[in-house]
Amino acid sequence: MTIRSDMARRALLRVLPAVPALGLAGCFGGGRMPHVWWELDDARADEAGRAEPDAARAKLSMLVEGVAAGARYDGTALLYSRGAGMRAPYQYASWTERPAARLARLARRRLQARGGFRDVSLAEAGTAPELLLTLTLETLHHELAPDVEGGQGGMLRLAVSAQLLDWRARRPLASRAFDLAEPVASADAAGAVRAAGRAVAGLLDALAPWVETSAADYRVSGVRPPAPN
Repeated sequence: MTIRSDMARRALLRVLPAVPALGLAGCFGGGRMPHVWWELDDARADEAGRAEPDAARAKLSMLVEGVAAGARYDGTALLYSRGAGMRAPYQYASWTERPAARLARLARRRLQARGGFRDVSLAEAGTAPELLLTLTLETLHHELAPDVEGGQGGMLRLAVSAQLLDWRARRPLASRAFDLAEPVASADAAGAVRAAGRAVAGLLDALAPWVETSAADYRVSGVRPPAPN
């Protein structure tokens, strides 16, 4: 073996151990963005306030359930729109929980914190309440502005229909539609999530007092009297 070939072999041995490392760097670094899971939240959860005192309402229990109006809102996709009737999911962003179910959880937390009812639980709790509040998610999406490159973040759209039911008598007490729009600071998923938190807060700001007032129409006439001892 010549001196020149020996030197070449040693140089090759020094380079070879670095090859696997370069391959791993490509796997973990790469050009692909990591998928981010976002939690839908109530931006004013700490500002719930207190319900107006009502001794009769304070004896009532309530269940809250969240349902999606259609299949596109029944998953965890974080949706955006570039035109009327168009919806598409962000490629690298999703909700941690189905938005309809998460809304029910946030509504339950807000109503419970206000102290207007004896107890507020989620529908899956399996208890027998006096009242049932159903929240139907009609839309939750980031509506991008036409001129995205101009720095406009668009609007976050949230629409929910609510129905309050006398559970024991199986009769509706009240219903209402809520339609909110929040400006989005940046044309991306992060901006949409922050705006969604404000929109949810606006929804619950209006929903909680409406539910408490509507509960005044509850009647106990359909409740069976307790059996004698």
